[in-house]
Amino acid sequence: VTWTADGRETTERFDGCIITTPVQPALAMFPQMHPVQAEFYRNTTYISALDAHLVLRKKPDSPATYIMVPSCENLDLCGVIVDHLKARKRVPEGMGMMTVFSRDEWCKRNMDQPDQVVLDQIFANLKPYYGDLSGEVVDYELGRWPVVVPKYRAEDLS
Repeated sequence: VTWTADGRETTERFDGCIITTPVQPALAMFPQMHPVQAEFYRNTTYISALDAHLVLRKKPDSPATYIMVPSCENLDLCGVIVDHLKARKRVPEGMGMMTVFSRDEWCKRNMDQPDQVVLDQIFANLKPYYGDLSGEVVDYELGRWPVVVPKYRAEDLS
């Protein structure tokens, strides 16, 4: 392994090395990778995530800690974790908190959209399950992760 620190290049030899990066940097860091493995890496794509973490003025009426939404119901919404039901005192008494997960394709399409555009679409997706939450948000955080986990098809793994 060779690296540069403080303007000085250093090389050390090891019996093994674990590379924990997305595939493109890994290919650049380890050009001597076995050709079969390198080809597999070159063909790897990633799932993106654009998650919404919402603090609500009041708790939604639903008693469910989480919902998973089948694609036949909504092509964009994947699921919701109702965080204030997971553990007490995550938010002040009477308030609500939830994390909203959307599907990869929607995340990729909306990754660079302004916050309000993203939130408006999320509220529209949540409406059948929780009613109109757009006026209930006290605070929010959008997590924008273009590269999250590798996306494999069954035939990629055989």
